[in-house]
Formats: sequence, C-alpha cells, structure tokens
Amino acid sequence: MPLHDWSKMSAGHFHAFHTSWLIHMAEFLNDGVLPDGFHALPEQHTEGFITDVTTYEVDPIPTRKKTKVGGGIALAEPKSERRVIAKKVVYPGRHIAIRYAEAPRIVAVIELVSNSNKDRRETVGEFAGKVADYLRMGVHVLVVDILPPSRSTPNGMHAAIWRSLDRDATVESPPEDRPFLIASYRAERKPIAYINSIAVDQKLPQGPIYIDSTRYVELPLEASYMETFRRLPKFLKTKLEPR
Repeated sequence: MPLHDWSKMSAGHFHAFHTSWLIHMAEFLNDGVLPDGFHALPEQHTEGFITDVTTYEVDPIPTRKKTKVGGGIALAEPKSERRVIAKKVVYPGRHIAIRYAEAPRIVAVIELVSNSNKDRRETVGEFAGKVADYLRMGVHVLVVDILPPSRSTPNGMHAAIWRSLDRDATVESPPEDRPFLIASYRAERKPIAYINSIAVDQKLPQGPIYIDSTRYVELPLEASYMETFRRLPKFLKTKLEPR
C-alpha cells in the first residue's frame, strides 16, 4: 500500500492514526520480529532532555553479509540511502520502548513524529533533543516522519536532530520530491544514522532498529501501516483514497 498524503487530514485525525499505528508496530515486533528476551510496548516519555556538542562527517555505506543471530541481524548494516557517522562526541510524547526482559532497561525506542512535534520551533527542539538524549544514554532510535515539512522543519526532522548535537553541523536536506523520513540512529561512541527518504505513493521500507551494537531487527512498517489503515473509519479512508 503506497503512503498516503496526510496533509489532507486534520491533526486530530492523524493523531488517531498515529496512536493506532504505534500499537500495531509493537504487536508486529512482539510477534516474532524481536529475539527471545526482548519485548516492545507503547509508552509515554515525560523526562527532560540533555544537549551536547558533536561534529559530523558523511561516510560511504559499506556492504557486509547479513547473518541471522537470535532474531537479529549480526555484523551488518541496514540498507539506506545515506549513512552519517559522528566524528567527535563529548558524552556527559509517545513512543515504543524495546526492553530486554532479564534486565528491564530500554535498549531502543521508536518515535513516530506527530503534528505537535513540528508545529513550532520549540517543539521541534524538544523532539530533536529527546532523540539526542537517548543516543547519549546508549539507546538506539528509529524515527518515522510521514508528515509534510513545516516552517519549523524546512530541512527535515533529521537536520533538527543532528543540529541538536552540533549547532554548526552541515546536514543534507531531504529531496524535494521525497520529503518524508525513515531514520535509524545507532547509539555508539560515534553515533551513526541510516537515512531513507520517501514520498507519497511510495511503499514504506523496512524500519531497522538496533537492539545492541551488532544486531538490528527490521520492523515491517508497510505491513503495520496497512493493518492500521484497514481499521480506519470509512469516511477517513475515503478522504485519503477518494477513488
């Protein structure tokens, strides 16, 4: 199912879809995507955020053979259009949290960008700071943004996230014809971002989520999106698919 144009919908209607999609994402993860010992739950995050300073460089995407290990993919990197790696690092809303059962700590989060995350400069800064804070704590992050660019995010949400780590960072803007974002952030001493840009009417790619330094799993974004859309009220489907 191609991605729909959510600019046709009100913030309230997208919020309803947003909430339901997160639940289905967690269900797909718990239904055999995550290795034994890991689980995913929708959660509310209310803690404060920490800022820090980093500088960045763009690194070519290497090719490595994928091998299945315990439900994850070991010693490999996900397919992406661009890989951005941190050059120097100084360490001091709603989302899905992935935890390891035997040690109940968060190892990864999925953040689905909402209208309120990008409606003004302050909320963009809060969202970007939250992602940066997770990375500093060693928590991997997957960011999914299928909303149109706003005045507060003229260069995309990834640019805001990267600049929350380094105010002087030079960040490549998304293509004008593919303004939506699927970005996997790998929390290393030198964090790495794997970025894919998409457009309306394109199918959603897999969403890679790192669960440790060598393993990631692929969230079936397309399948969970389709399941969520299938359950929408008919009048909303008609607005998004008038034919």
